[in-house]
Amino acid sequence: MHAAWCEVRSSGASVGLMREASRVPAARDLTRAGLASWSVRGHGPLAVVAIKGEVDLAVAGRLEQSLRDLELDGVQTVEFDLTGVTFASSTALALLLRAHERIGSAGATMVVVIADGPVRRLFELTQLDRLLNVVRDVPYDGRDGSHQAVDTPTPGA
Repeated sequence: MHAAWCEVRSSGASVGLMREASRVPAARDLTRAGLASWSVRGHGPLAVVAIKGEVDLAVAGRLEQSLRDLELDGVQTVEFDLTGVTFASSTALALLLRAHERIGSAGATMVVVIADGPVRRLFELTQLDRLLNVVRDVPYDGRDGSHQAVDTPTPGA
């Protein structure tokens, strides 16, 4: 069996090498990690996880580790901003379900922000929009720290 090494990139920085075997998709398919980025930051009782790009098996492990590292003490709401996500696989959905369970066990609330488009349709088709608190917009007033989820109606609906 032929094996080679390919570089895996995330947010433009090399994060390591991955072994590629002949039974595995071509190297360019394995480097999809370069198409996703995320940030995890806290603002007192609010934690924001902003994700951009394609979320699939290639990035799910590192993203899930970032979420496990998120300290939930004192956090009341965890906002997942998926407005920049262009593709989400079933692995991404499973990751969000595990996060929902962990956040709920910590006594916090999870809000998932998804704009209209293919990713939102995925949540609707799988009915995760009924299980998770999925909204179109979350205005944040930084002056007083208030944070209120608002589901903006779809134009023409």
